[in-house]
Amino acid sequence: MGGTGQKRRRPCAIADPRGPSAKLGRKVSRSVVGRLSVRHGWRKVAPGTRHPKSDPQVQEAWKKIPDGIGRLAESGGSSGRWVCVMFQDEARFGRIVHIRRCWSPFPLRPEVANGYERQFVFAYGAVSPIEGDLGWKICPKMNTEGMELVLQQVSQAHPDEFIIMMVDGASSHRSHNLIVRENIRLDRLPGYAPGTKSAGTYLG
Repeated sequence: MGGTGQKRRRPCAIADPRGPSAKLGRKVSRSVVGRLSVRHGWRKVAPGTRHPKSDPQVQEAWKKIPDGIGRLAESGGSSGRWVCVMFQDEARFGRIVHIRRCWSPFPLRPEVANGYERQFVFAYGAVSPIEGDLGWKICPKMNTEGMELVLQQVSQAHPDEFIIMMVDGASSHRSHNLIVRENIRLDRLPGYAPGTKSAGTYLG
């Protein structure tokens, strides 16, 4: 079916010009409504998102970090060492072949070799928001071996500290074969809560 030829208007979350137009009895442009909204302290932003399975109560309870840190430090055997809280995450970087348009005289169509090549590496990061300390490592894969290398590097960088590392629920973080260093204890972040990943800010 053919279109009507009329440009569709996107809905505005701040104000709808049809409302003022109906009340004033004359057309009010969107720009006028926008400037008026800004003048009264409104701004146009993208709505925040959350996972349908997320539990706000669990996330709020988890934010009471000091209580949990004390229990982890005592149960983990910090032995009077300085306790350092770190957040760990990883991100994938790489390249994917993407054929883009180019100019060509009609009716010719250029041809290029397309091997669908995909190459990736994974950047592991661990950051302490309080102390501003950041450690990172590049690994060819995201697996248990890569996570062990990261834990080893962090442990060697903080030999006199007891590290409580916040991790997500990735399989490599929960593997029974994962060797955790003596001065590190892993603690799980709440599920479906990407906003609690401080390390993701640095790796993203």
